[in-house]
Amino acid sequence: MVAVAQKLTYMDLLALPDDGRRYELLDGELIVVASPTTRHQRVSKRLEFALYHAELAGFGEVFDAPYDVQLSPTNVVEPDLIFVAAGRDVIVTEERIIGVPDLLVEILSRRTAGIDRGRGPKGKLGIYERLGVPYYWVVDARHSTITEHTLHDGRYPPQAPVRRTGDHIVCPLFPTITIDLAEVFR
Repeated sequence: MVAVAQKLTYMDLLALPDDGRRYELLDGELIVVASPTTRHQRVSKRLEFALYHAELAGFGEVFDAPYDVQLSPTNVVEPDLIFVAAGRDVIVTEERIIGVPDLLVEILSRRTAGIDRGRGPKGKLGIYERLGVPYYWVVDARHSTITEHTLHDGRYPPQAPVRRTGDHIVCPLFPTITIDLAEVFR
């Protein structure tokens, strides 16, 4: 007889004692999320500011961590930045986002890089792809890059564009907004 581990759900996550830690569920497995570094926070703030311009232009709404995004009953994440396109605000509730946002942004740390870039079990790239997140940006603050994963026919292409300081990002979600990576990574 093979023992099968029970997958945790959002309700299980809510039942955890408040111990000051941040948790995520990846395919029902509990993951502890480390506190971000100073560089991480600076890059996050600057990128959020750029996304806030998209919000001001009426393209949608930006949110930042810590904020639960319940992608499915067994996948609850706290991306660094979240963008929900205009007209899709039905997924935004008082407690959390329930459903798939239009853009998720993860800023790598040494502890989370494998999870954020991973396609296998406990890999956010694979989970976000499988659950249909249209745009997923992986930000490497240490190397000043953003890898843009864009869903095509239900898959993220294997060779995603990597943007660097000096490049600009224009996302189809907010086509009149240009994000200057020199400013984000200064």
